[in-house]
Amino acid sequence: MKHFLTFSFIALMACVFIISCEKQTEEVEQEKQKYERKISAKLKELEKEIKDVTTKAEETASEAGAEMNKKTENLKALRADAERKLKKMKSTGEEGWKEIKTELDEIMQTLENTLKEIEQTAHK
Repeated sequence: MKHFLTFSFIALMACVFIISCEKQTEEVEQEKQKYERKISAKLKELEKEIKDVTTKAEETASEAGAEMNKKTENLKALRADAERKLKKMKSTGEEGWKEIKTELDEIMQTLENTLKEIEQTAHK
C-alpha cells in the first residue's frame, strides 16, 4: 500500500508538471504570434515611409539628395533583412525565437534611426 501511494504521488506530480509545461508553451506561442503581428504591421508602415523618403531623395538635388539616396538604399536592405528574420521566426520553435526577436528589435531600431536621419537630411 505504501508503494502504491508513493507511485500515485509521483504520477500526480508528473501530470502537474506536464500540464504546467503545456501552459507555458501556449503562453510563449501567443507572445511570439503577438510579436510577429506587431513587426509585420510595423514593416508595412515602414515600407510606405521608405517609398516616401525615396521620392524625396529623388527630388532633392546636390549632396543632400545623394546622401539620402545612399541611406534609402540602406533602409531597403535593412527592411529586407527584417522580412527574412520575421519569416525565419515564424518557423522557429519556442527556444530559438527569442534570439531572433533580439536581432529583429535591433534591426527595427536601426530602421527607425536611419529613417530619422534621412528626414533630418531632407530638412537641411
